Amino acid sequence: MLSEIFEMLNINSANGDMCVTFIACKGAIIQGYKKIVYIGENSIIVVGKNKRQMVIEGKYLEIFSLAPSEIVVHGRITGVFEHEQNRQTK
Repeated sequence: MLSEIFEMLNINSANGDMCVTFIACKGAIIQGYKKIVYIGENSIIVVGKNKRQMVIEGKYLEIFSLAPSEIVVHGRITGVFEHEQNRQTK
C-alpha cells in the first residue's frame, strides 16, 4: 500500500524521504528517520536521511517503540510539519 501511495505522489521510495503516518488523537509512525533531535511532552523533532527535520506536535507524546529507522509515538497528535530553523520547540 505504501508503494502505491509513493507512486501516486510520484515519489521514489529510495530517495531517503521520511514517511509519517498518523492518526489524530492516537499516535504516529515515523519511517526513514536518522536521529532524534528533541523529545518533549508536546513535540518530537527527528532528522531524516536527507537531513530534513520533521516536527511531530501534540499532547502527552511518548515514544512507544524505537527501531533503527522507525519510531512509534503514542499521544494526541495535532500536527506534523517540516521544522523551521527559527521556530522554537514548545
